[in-house]
Amino acid sequence: MAVLSWRFLTAEIGTKFRYTLYFHLEKICGTRLITAYNLTNGLLFCFLAGAMITVSATAVGIPFDMEMPKLTDTTPNGITWSL
Repeated sequence: MAVLSWRFLTAEIGTKFRYTLYFHLEKICGTRLITAYNLTNGLLFCFLAGAMITVSATAVGIPFDMEMPKLTDTTPNGITWSL
């Protein structure tokens, strides 16, 4: 379904008007809404990157017998997590 929707929606607009859906959204909504969208999206990706670093540190910490954080921890619980 994703490939078909891309084929019949996105590709059609891209070839018919010769610009991207993002540019089309900017023309409809304006520059201010697109700027707010980009800032929000960037902030969300920062949180996602932090979560992925934590997952990677957990995977690396198991063989090195690091103390694993608990669900109630809001900050790193040792110097090894900071490193």
